[in-house]
Amino acid sequence: MKQEAEVIEGSSEETWSDRARPVVPRITFVSGGMGGIGSAICRRFAQSGHTVVAGCLPGYDRKERAADAVVALLDERGRRDRVLVSSFQLSTVDRVRASSGSIATGLLTVTRASAALMDQIAERGHHALHPGRRAMGRRRAEQVVAHARERGLQVNVWTVNTPATLVRLRDAGVDGLITDVPDVARAVLGLS
Repeated sequence: MKQEAEVIEGSSEETWSDRARPVVPRITFVSGGMGGIGSAICRRFAQSGHTVVAGCLPGYDRKERAADAVVALLDERGRRDRVLVSSFQLSTVDRVRASSGSIATGLLTVTRASAALMDQIAERGHHALHPGRRAMGRRRAEQVVAHARERGLQVNVWTVNTPATLVRLRDAGVDGLITDVPDVARAVLGLS
């Protein structure tokens, strides 16, 4: 997508506009999207029609203020059905879930998700598991997907950037692929 800067007359500030085509609604993951500029980025994507997944790093918000702010923002905007809130902290997604049972939630993991962790995620009413790509090795991916399905969980893997891994994980049955290269992913997966 080509973007051009345009200078507003009488101003030294640049604004960005998309001159190539309108934004196509899609799922957008914003790492660090639960505070400050990350929240602003999430709002902008949501205004453009995207389904927004807001992520948060471990230890970021021990008092869960960000979780409360996200719920308040979604209450204000009324867009709960198009959002999945995720975090590396189970307490954060628990807080979102407790504040509003209508917001989909998921847990981000770096290491392999055990059956016990998947049980815990499902028992707490969360919707998805988001394992890192390194936790989804060749043999492991199909097992994780099968175990998640047994518990009614979606599996969305992050951050998948290589064509071979995109195809392998799609073929393993994951529900979503979080990537830094959506143009490559769309082309490789035949979605262009």
